Amino acid sequence: MAGRPSVIGLYLSGQKSEMSDDTISITVELHGGPLDGQTTSVTLTDEDPWVALPNNGCTFPGGSSIYAPDTNGRWVWQDDQPADTP
Repeated sequence: MAGRPSVIGLYLSGQKSEMSDDTISITVELHGGPLDGQTTSVTLTDEDPWVALPNNGCTFPGGSSIYAPDTNGRWVWQDDQPADTP
């Protein structure tokens, strides 16, 4: 659909909680991976949205699980990443 922004599917995947001129915050349910079924609030400020959530149950102790929307707007597990080391 020409002219429609790609974030339309994201509105369908969560509940819109705030809106300003340049950011949108929604609550999404996470699918797959170690946080399956949990919800989290995400702020959409990028054309390629994703979220890294600290998670003791991920592959790396003290690391984070990465979730991003698929083409249907459903937030699915992508990978785990190690904790940042100073």
